[in-house]
Formats: sequence, structure tokens, C-alpha cells
Amino acid sequence: MDLTSESSQSVITCRNSQGTELTANLLRIKRYSVVFEVYNPYSILQLSEVLSDFRIMASRRLLYHGKAVVSNLLNTGIVLVCEAMLDEGWVEVDFLSSVTGSSTSSGSSDLCGQFANFMGEWKSANKVQDPFKLVV
Repeated sequence: MDLTSESSQSVITCRNSQGTELTANLLRIKRYSVVFEVYNPYSILQLSEVLSDFRIMASRRLLYHGKAVVSNLLNTGIVLVCEAMLDEGWVEVDFLSSVTGSSTSSGSSDLCGQFANFMGEWKSANKVQDPFKLVV
């Protein structure tokens, strides 16, 4: 999976205790826990398993890099929903890193642009297509 693509999808990558690399979609994140879904039916996770090289990427930015311990599992047959407890591997993220210049007008306009981009990505990801509306 290409983590540098233009999509703003939140992705988790890690290695389980057997050394198998997993890629999952982020569902919920908190300070000390994360919930994600794994679509690979051959990914074997167990309770209390330590996931190494655990990385959380959101909007093409690394948020977390460290270890995680599996605390809950829910196997639905198609997807495996997993909750893991996080360690102290948070990365300092400067969300305003692209704001340049010392004047407040240029910084605020860039911030407005970033917000507009965020809203545009969110709208495109959550848009209900017209054919679906007609069927429903």
C-alpha cells in the first residue's frame, strides 16, 4: 500500500509476533488506545500480543511509532476489528508546519487554505452518490 498517495486515508502498519506485516484501517484513536480493522483473513492476532513497529499514519503524516499490545478482538468473518493499547511512541506533529512567514495575514490565509483542503477531502470521502439516493 502506498502511504504517500494523495488520499487522506488513515492507515496502520505493524508486525505481529510471527513477523508478518499487517496493514489496517484506522477506526478510532485515543491517547492510549487505537481501534483498527484488518481485512486480511490470514492475519493472526491474539490477545495480549505485542505488535512491533506499530505506525499510525493520518493525512500522510506519521502520528505514532512504537509498540502496541492487543487488548480486544472481534472477528466478524470478513474483517477483524482490533483494539490495542499504545505505549509512549507519539511523534510531535506540527500541523502548522506549512505556515511560512511571520506576518499573521499570510499565516491565517494558509491556515484557511489547509482547512478548505481538509473540508474538500472530507466531503469527497463522505459524499453519497445520486444513484444510491435514488435507490434508497
